[in-house]
Formats: sequence, structure tokens, C-alpha cells
Amino acid sequence: MYDILFQPVKIGGLQLRNRLVMAAMGTNFGAGGGYVSDLNINHYTEKARNGIGLLTVEAMYIHPSGMHRRLAMGLLSDDMLPGLKRLTASVHQQGAAISAQLSHPGRLVSHKPQEYEIYAPSPVAHRISGAVPKEMTVEDIQMMVSAFGEKAARARRAGFDAVEIHGAHGYLIMQFLSPLWNKRTDGYGGSFANRSRFALEVVEAVRREAGEDFPLVFRLSADEMIAGGQSLHDSLALVKLLEKSGVAALHVSAANNETPWDMKNVIGTMYSPPGYLAGFAAAVKKEVSLPVIAVGRLGDPDLAASLVARGEADLICLGRSLYADPEWALKVKEGRPDEIRSCIACNAGCIERLQKQELITCVQNPLLGRNIYHMETAASPKKILVIGAGLAGLETAVRAAQRGHQVEIWEQNSRAGGQALLAAAAPDKEIFAQLVSSRLKILQKLDVKIHFNQEARAADVEQGGFEQIILAAGGLPIIPGEEWVRHPLVKDAWEVLARKDEFGGPGRKAVVVGGGSVGLETAHTLANKGSDVTVIELSDTPGANIVPTVRWALFELLAERNTDIITNARVSGIDRNNVLFYEKDGARHRLPDLALVVCAIGVSKNNALPVSLAGSKLPVIAVGNCEKPGNALDVLTDACDLGLCL
Repeated sequence: MYDILFQPVKIGGLQLRNRLVMAAMGTNFGAGGGYVSDLNINHYTEKARNGIGLLTVEAMYIHPSGMHRRLAMGLLSDDMLPGLKRLTASVHQQGAAISAQLSHPGRLVSHKPQEYEIYAPSPVAHRISGAVPKEMTVEDIQMMVSAFGEKAARARRAGFDAVEIHGAHGYLIMQFLSPLWNKRTDGYGGSFANRSRFALEVVEAVRREAGEDFPLVFRLSADEMIAGGQSLHDSLALVKLLEKSGVAALHVSAANNETPWDMKNVIGTMYSPPGYLAGFAAAVKKEVSLPVIAVGRLGDPDLAASLVARGEADLICLGRSLYADPEWALKVKEGRPDEIRSCIACNAGCIERLQKQELITCVQNPLLGRNIYHMETAASPKKILVIGAGLAGLETAVRAAQRGHQVEIWEQNSRAGGQALLAAAAPDKEIFAQLVSSRLKILQKLDVKIHFNQEARAADVEQGGFEQIILAAGGLPIIPGEEWVRHPLVKDAWEVLARKDEFGGPGRKAVVVGGGSVGLETAHTLANKGSDVTVIELSDTPGANIVPTVRWALFELLAERNTDIITNARVSGIDRNNVLFYEKDGARHRLPDLALVVCAIGVSKNNALPVSLAGSKLPVIAVGNCEKPGNALDVLTDACDLGLCL
């Protein structure tokens, strides 16, 4: 049923081996100054080797004022050609085509040389930083149009097969298109025709400078998803103009990147349904005869194939799915879709690290960003015991076994997963369990045995002939010492998530003490069952340990269920079925008639050896939450580090 994804397809005169496109997603893998690094080259070559048809290189800035990240790639000078030619040649050797995305973030620039202005069509302040950009003069506009054309020509000389113009997500071209950011009164503002002028002039310049036979893909946000912004109605008119202008294909996305609450619509979270943007591609496809590329959580191969089969898209764009599993295309083509390590849309290793100007990685694939594409066998393979089958234990075991060590896992419970399964119990987070199931499948192929209901007793460990013990026993919930914690109404958040069917329900009132990730997800679980939920958080920033895009998506869902979040407040006691708390200013309050109080204060480390192992002289290394409490990315990164060092 997946054959349709692997049919050859043309974009202009460019023949692609299949319908799969790698999205232009930032990595911070560059060498600095816009230059290509070996890590860049190896990163894209890996995706080509595993069967993607067209790779779109991450946003390449076309003018120094548009250096959106310190380690972004650029096309500013011919000095960059040798590295770019090595990149394109390496991808071509693997049978794939490669496109350069030409970009300028305009008013959204976050990193640029200080001597340059922040350019934008109008001086509208950034909604977070408050920075007011320079309104571009007509001369500035023509300079930028020329820059797009010149850089497209350079991309062709570098061996790229096509270019993609980034006209989406609130960047410079879209800023001209959007009436929200374009307040001009000259020929580049006001009417739809005027607001479209800059985009069409860029297309004209690219075709003139790079050649009319050089395929040009235009990426657009079909709907800005902000009141007063670019509308689907205008975008459907725009795509007809783009088709007439000679564009070879349309890459249809949506939304805006300015803030985390906007960005959650661009980079969907686990709260965004699979294919959540595909309807925009289908709408565009009805208006044009050009190939249309769909994007937006399309990592399910059944969904991807069905969109093409129904004629709603011609090509499927994959971004984070290829970070989570670079072999996605290969596994689908070979009929092994059940082996795919699915992207869980947590945005922790990719988007969050990108925003912090750090090299990206991935919870599903901690090797991402390490320049490791095959595992080296350990010089002295050992027999290793991993105690605990949570995320830390599973990841350490995977990497150790891949390096040739003989590994066993002992887990005192009846199933693997630990805290990851609690996270997966919250509404819309079921995909989180993929972190566990994908590793279990790898361990099965590596013939690593997991012994469940197995306590790590010293005598048993000594008799096993192990040379190294890895303690991955997980963390423990923090239980404060206050008297109210011992009240019969109080349950720990882990218990509530593990036995969620027993708690909550219409008309039942609950208080969650602690507004971190576990507290908010527990509140979401209870509210989703109809409970009236209040969260009491000590700090002024609930969800501070949640990736911003995910946090705002969760806040939105909690607001829909009328969940109240009280900040700067501390619980002082429970009187019968009433919670007493006071705010920072000393004001005292009472929440009456409660059926449940949930304690979600946090996680503490649990690195004490089991009593049953006392006296064992075997070397022990602790990893994961039992050593240093952290989120899933922290745990898996540390476990991968350890596994690679064993």
C-alpha cells in the first residue's frame, strides 16, 4: 500500500526518485559564518542514503541581516561554494536530489551582525522582545529582491537541483503578504495585489538569475492562524499568481513563528493531531495544477500514503520524523513500518535546542548531532547488568549492546517503561509510550534479555558473572514533610496517572499541588474526565519545565476545560475536605468540597543501591533519574552518553 509514496515524480524538469521530501529544519550544525561543516554534510547524506527523494537544506540566509542563527548556513559569497559543492555531491552520490531554502526572517531575526538593521515592511514591534524593525525603503526592497536572485544563482552553481523560497511562518516575504505586519501605503502595501508584489518580484528575480529551467518551490503559510493575518482566502489567490509566475511546486504549511503560542501551530506538538495541516495542502491543490507538498505530522506512513492516493497532495514532507528515525523511508519501502521510531512531537531536542542556539538532538535518536552513523565495537566487550527497564536503562542497554557488550536487564516490575508510561497516560500523550516500545523492539533484535519481576539480589548478581552494573532505578516522587500530605484525600500524581480510571469524573472537584509538567498533565487528565480542577503552584511560572510550544498547547487545552491555575501560592493545610492556601501577599483562601488532592511537587534522585545488593564489590554506575532528575531528553542523552562509553 506504500508503493504510491515511492513513485517517481517531477518538479518542473527535475525528476525525483519518489514523493518523499525532507523538510528544511534548522540544526545548528554549521561551521559558523554561514559555512558548511562535515556534520552538515553527513547529516544530509544519511537521509539521502536511506531513501528520501528530495532533501531541502535548512534555511540559508541570503543577506547578512538575515543571519537567524549563529551556526546557520548561508549563501553569501563564492567562498562558500567548495563546502556546498561537497554537500550536494555527497547527496547526489546517494541518488537523491537536494534543494536550498532561501530565507530572510525580517522582523523575526534573532541573531545577526550588529551593524545591520532589522528589516521589515513596516515598523511593527515584535510581540515578545518589543524590538521595532526598520521600515524598508523601496531601495531596501529592491536590494533584498536582488539578494534572493543572486543567492539562487549561487545555489545552482553549488550543485543544488532546486531552490525553495521561504514565504511562510512570518518571515520577511510573509510579512509583506500579511496585513497584520504590512502597514505600508505605497505599491508594496494595502491591497492584496500590492502585498503580493514583493513575493512575485522575488520569484521573478530567482528565475531570471538562476534560469527559468531551474526548479523553484515556494513555501507558504496558507493561513497565518492569527486574527488579522494572512488568510486562506488570500493564499488561494496567491497560489494562482505563483503558478503563472513560473513556480514549479508549492509547499503548503501554515501559521507564524513569532511566539511559542504561534509556533505550536507551525511545529505541531503531541496535542496536534497527525496531518493537522494537510487540509491546507488539499485546498491549494484544488486551485492549481502544480505539484503540492503537504507537511505537518505526517510520520504515519498510512496517513502519508492516503493523502497522495486521495489526490490531496503530490509529495509528503517529513521533518522531525527523519530526526527520530533517519531510516523512515527505507523501513517503509521494505515493508517494515512497525520498526519506525516515531517522532513523539515533544520539540525538546530539536525546536527547543534550536531556539537556544544549541546543536539539535532527539529523544528518539540521541545519536542525532553526534556525527555517529555506525556503531564501533567496544575494544573489550563485557557482560553488563542493567538494573531497571525505564528509559535510562533501555537506552543504555541499546547502545551497550550495539557496541558488542553482552547485556541483560533486570526489572523489578512486570513491564518496562517506568515514568515514561505515566507520561503516556495523560490525554493526547499516548505516543510518549513510543519511547519505550521502539527501544524494546531494538533490544529484541539485539537479543537482549529483559527479566521482569526480578529483584537485584547480591547473590544472584554475583552468580551472573557480570563485570559491570548499571543502576537505572528511576526517580522517586518528592513528598513534602507537611502534615496535609498525610490527609486521606491526598494522592501522589504518579498513583493518579497509573490508576487514572479510578480518579476524577463529572462534578468532582480536585486540587493539584504543583504546576510543573507532571502537575499540569495530571490536571489535564482529571479535567478531561470532567473534574473541576484547580492547580496551585508555588512559583509565578507554571509549566516552566515544559518546552514552550508544548506548554502553550497544554495551557490552551486546560483553558478549554476551565482549569484554574493559581500561582505564587502555597498549601497550608486541609480541613476536612477543604484545602487551605495562602498567596504571596499573605492573603488566605479556601477551596471547599474537594474529592481529591494531588501532590505533584517533583522528582528526587534514587541512587541508593538496593539493600539486597549491599556487599557486592562489582563496579556500579548510576544513570537517569536515579542519579540526576531530569526530563526524558536529559535522561536519554545521559544514558546514550554512558552506553557509548562502556
